[in-house]
Amino acid sequence: MPIGTTNAISGPYYGDGVVVAFPFDFQVLTGDQVSVYVDGVEQDRAAFSVALAGPSPSTGTVLFAVAPPAGAAIRPVLAPSFTQDIEFADGAAWLADPVNRGYDQAALRDQALARDLRHALRLPMGDEAAVLPPADRRKGYYLGFDPATGAPALRSSSDPLSLTALGVPAGAINMGAFDGNLLSDDLTGKQVMQILASALESKDFDLVSIINDKNEIVTASIANEAIVRANAISALAAQISSISTSLGENASAIHSEVIARADAISALASQVSNFSASIGANAAAISAETTARTDAVASVAAQISSLNTNYNGLTATVSGNYTALSNAIAAQAATISSVQAQANGLSATVTAQASAIANLGSADAYWRVTAVSGDNRASIELRASAGYAGFDITGNVRISGSLLIAGSVRADNIETDGITAMQQAYNGGTFYGGAPWTEYVWNQDLGSSEPVYHPGTYNIVISYNVEMSMAGDILALAVAKQSYSGSPVEWQCTIYIDGVGVFTTGGVTASDSVSLMGRLSVGPGTHNVQFAWWSGGPTLRITPGGASLMTLRRYR
Repeated sequence: MPIGTTNAISGPYYGDGVVVAFPFDFQVLTGDQVSVYVDGVEQDRAAFSVALAGPSPSTGTVLFAVAPPAGAAIRPVLAPSFTQDIEFADGAAWLADPVNRGYDQAALRDQALARDLRHALRLPMGDEAAVLPPADRRKGYYLGFDPATGAPALRSSSDPLSLTALGVPAGAINMGAFDGNLLSDDLTGKQVMQILASALESKDFDLVSIINDKNEIVTASIANEAIVRANAISALAAQISSISTSLGENASAIHSEVIARADAISALASQVSNFSASIGANAAAISAETTARTDAVASVAAQISSLNTNYNGLTATVSGNYTALSNAIAAQAATISSVQAQANGLSATVTAQASAIANLGSADAYWRVTAVSGDNRASIELRASAGYAGFDITGNVRISGSLLIAGSVRADNIETDGITAMQQAYNGGTFYGGAPWTEYVWNQDLGSSEPVYHPGTYNIVISYNVEMSMAGDILALAVAKQSYSGSPVEWQCTIYIDGVGVFTTGGVTASDSVSLMGRLSVGPGTHNVQFAWWSGGPTLRITPGGASLMTLRRYR
């Protein structure tokens, strides 16, 4: 698989003291090609692990054993090996996988080198870098640039060229230093800048820059900005003083507004008092309304009592009518019982006559028809004079309704190896070799697939049950399409019936399709049929719907 990314660094991510997983979007061949920097410090390999998102080359996730602290900057980086570990034997077969892997390794190294170059100090195209002296001769110097050629050169702090290296134009005049003897320690920044501006004005100089005791340059624009800001602060202070004066002048007006608002509140309280007095004046009318409503409620209660008396009278009348009706029903029941007795006598006579009719012709063979009480059905028997041993039917029989058989059905004359049922199922998930995996097994009873975890042995790709009502054979046929993403690896597949391997095949060739068939003689009952598959590496897999298991049932 080719390298599809060009970056060699991800992030930065910032820790919160809880999160331990940080993704990287550059591709690697293995997890040991990833390094991690936290706040610019490379982390020990024991502090984290790497999980790839898929088959290599792949992106993935860095997993810390302990979450980085809050605010820490996390950067996963590409760290490929700079060794070459691929060796081809003379006369060996040409395989694409190791060749592609070598090219991938080279591309990752190029990406890492390009990233490091982008973070280095570089010269424009066409410039040549100077060769620096040995370390013992560089001590006490810093890197500067020659004013004539622009080439890198070593400079000391006393070298006039050092000012040029700091960005001070040639010909600038040194104003000297201000120390504690000239400037008091309690001066404000504004006062210091004003003293500096006065000194420049007295000497008729323009401010170019200021250099502190660490040879750090402060440009004229920064110094002038400081002076402007100091003047702005002074102006702001004057405005604040003016506002304070204005507030003092308006104090009388504010006091008058407070008094006016207090008077308004007092007037509102007076109105509330007037409302209370008005409610007191209407108290008599409210009491009269209450009395009238109480009288009305008492009148309604009297009417309800009268209705209840009438209801009790009607109840007594209904009870009498119910008693008379019950007596009539009892008399009718006695009449029905008498009729039932007469019917039973007639039934016995009819049964005797039916028996006599059914036994006609019993000297050779005869039909016997018996009524079955309770379910409105009839029992028919065909008997011979020598006894009851069943009967044979010669010719074809057509049954228009349903045929219900309480005993066993024997199929002695079913065509040899005749098939009586067929079942088929497909796999619902993807299966890889060489690692733990989860399969989706078809559940015949539920009519759906269920997930089953396996620790890395055989993959049970398809499994379901076959029901046998009597002894016979189960014939199983499995077909699978294998997909490769690399060089061929060893593979093997087997059909199991009740745990017995009835057919196994395998190999190390790049066979993308495989079929196998087997059978097992079984007795009546429930029998499990499985298609199992195994491969020696994750580059070989079976995708959803890539495998089919079909079973045929035949009775002997």
